[in-house]
Amino acid sequence: MTIINDKYLIDLIDEICCYHETHNDLHTYKKIINIMDSMLDLLEPLDINETEIRETGRKARECGDYEKLISIRKRLNKTRGDLYNSYKLKLCSRERLGRAEALRSLLFPYDEDNYSEFSNSMDYFVMNMENAGISSEIIYLKLKGEWECFKRINNIN
Repeated sequence: MTIINDKYLIDLIDEICCYHETHNDLHTYKKIINIMDSMLDLLEPLDINETEIRETGRKARECGDYEKLISIRKRLNKTRGDLYNSYKLKLCSRERLGRAEALRSLLFPYDEDNYSEFSNSMDYFVMNMENAGISSEIIYLKLKGEWECFKRINNIN
């Protein structure tokens, strides 16, 4: 983790990732994705395309429509590729690319593969949020609140 320098944020992400790794099931995955989705509020205002991607992705996740998630992700991958090329040519900012990457983090269907990186998804998501221009302090405060709420609801010490 090279981008995240704040020790408290690193510790919090490690706690979330460890929990996710030991509870690597669809139920936990959905809850972690919901935390990430609520973290997207930090990126507001979202443009019309980002809002549509977020809402369509949310509906597809809620319905378990993994084909739709994959379709949305493929569409966003093209946008992300265009943004990345523009970024390399200095035609778009790192923040714009980070926003697309953060949105993309929510568009992966759950895979029961024990070798998947899903348990580290929060780590990657936070790096994308920082790339989108959100400070680590703000991310920490929002994520800490979301995680504490998650722990209370799920009776986790």
